[in-house]
This record gives sequence, structure tokens and C-alpha cells, in this order.
Amino acid sequence: MNELLTIGNNNKAVTSSRKIAKNFGKEHKHIMESIRVLETQISTVEFSTLFETRSYVASNGKVNPEYIINRDGFTLLAMGFTGKNATEWKMKYIKAFNSMEKKLTVIYENEVNSKIKELNTTLDEVKQYYRFPHSAKINFNKRIKSKLGEECTKSEVEDVKEYVFTLLAIDTWEDLPLDKRTNVIDLIDRRCNIIVNTRKNLFNWDKM
Repeated sequence: MNELLTIGNNNKAVTSSRKIAKNFGKEHKHIMESIRVLETQISTVEFSTLFETRSYVASNGKVNPEYIINRDGFTLLAMGFTGKNATEWKMKYIKAFNSMEKKLTVIYENEVNSKIKELNTTLDEVKQYYRFPHSAKINFNKRIKSKLGEECTKSEVEDVKEYVFTLLAIDTWEDLPLDKRTNVIDLIDRRCNIIVNTRKNLFNWDKM
């Protein structure tokens, strides 16, 4: 497979006009001519996605042009190749492209999974060391007082804080994990509602 294909700059399987000429038993200049004919038949944008011009140094030291060709470019070019030998090489190239693309897909997926793992590790570290700023602490305390109403007492505020701290296993607002902020709001509201309802019930009982 390595004799047929290489990995291009965009991490895609590619071949070259020289390799195609060699394997299909054609002169390189004729392959180059066929590609240039294709260039006149499709748009510049389409051509550039299939073929890429590159230079190489020949055995005589002369710098010559060649084309780097991806799977679709090869398919378009090889349509004009006929004969039993040509068919055999077409099948070899198709199998080679399939095989390499499978391997590249696995490599890409492994790289993506590795990056995701790294990001998750970094996020876990951020969560571990992140501390809510003083402004967040003030906002939580304001919410408690707002939910308890004007009649709230210091002991009620402390009751709500203790309730939240106990359930989240923290000692201060600054210890709050980054992903628990929404939980805090729910817990504050829940405890405040209990306190307010208890206060109302006691008031109604005293009036009886």
C-alpha cells in the first residue's frame, strides 16, 4: 500500500502522477497531459480540490513538476485508463485508498479521544482548584435574604447556609465546585421555602 499511497498535508490518503505512471505502465508526461486536459474541463476550485502541483528533483538533477492526487482525483483520472492491466491497478488503488482511509480514521478518532481526555482532565483540575469569587458569595447571601423576606433573621440565614454546605460537603461558598452552582440555587430556594412556610404556620398558630 505504501508503494501506492502516502499521507498528504491534510492527513488524507494521496498518490502522485509519477506513481500512477509507473504502476499503469505509462509515461509520466502523458499522465501530466491527461491531468492538464481535466483542468480545462472542470472549474479551478474543483481542480484544486483534486490535484496539487508539486516539484521533484529527477535523477539527472532537473526539477520537474508532478501532481499530488487524492482519491477523487485518481478516480476521475483513471476513468480513461483501459485494459486488463489497468483494471487490476484500479482495484489495487481502490483497496489501498480504502485501507489507508480506515487507518487514518482510527488514528483521527484516537487523537480526538485523547484530546477530549486531556480537556476533561484539565476541566477536572479547574473544578478542583476553582474558587468562587467574593461577588458570588455575596450573590448567594443576597438570594437567601431575598427568599426569606424582610422578616428573616440571622439564624435563618445561617440555617440555609448550613443546609447547603452539608448537602454539598463544603465549608464555605469559596469551596463550591464549578459545576454545582445550579444545585446551590435549587437548594437555597428549597430550604428558604421550608423556613418561610414554617414561619407562616407558627404565625397562624399564635393567632388561634
